[in-house]
Amino acid sequence: MYRLFKIGIIAFAIFLALISHYVFPGWVSIIPWAILALILGYLSLTWKLAIKNGAFYGYFLFITYILIGYNGNMDRAGITRIILFSVFFSLIGALAGISGALMGFFIRQQWGKYSKKSIAGAMNKNEHFGANDHYTQFSSGRKPIINEQ
Repeated sequence: MYRLFKIGIIAFAIFLALISHYVFPGWVSIIPWAILALILGYLSLTWKLAIKNGAFYGYFLFITYILIGYNGNMDRAGITRIILFSVFFSLIGALAGISGALMGFFIRQQWGKYSKKSIAGAMNKNEHFGANDHYTQFSSGRKPIINEQ
């Protein structure tokens, strides 16, 4: 299952690089890249998976984007230079993908911590949320307050 998810990440990164090369001008393409790295990290179940997913995403996004935009010489020296440059720069892209995915993962961890505490804690303590005040007070054995001023 994870292998299929990994293939989906790679395919989506390549697709996003193609779209951003032709649709988004210049540095503006960084915005959807960062948002999708955050989403990818948010969807990861563990921080180790967030690192792996971010690395795959960033590496393939950057290498595709570089190779699409290459308009240089196609002789042996030109190909060697672009391959070395793109591999090195894509490693930097992998680091960027890792950082974005880890931020998304930690956002989920922090957000999930507070939302679970507030909802589950309120249910366990039989606290009320406003609209159901009369029901909560009645079901907890307390007398309902009819006119509270």
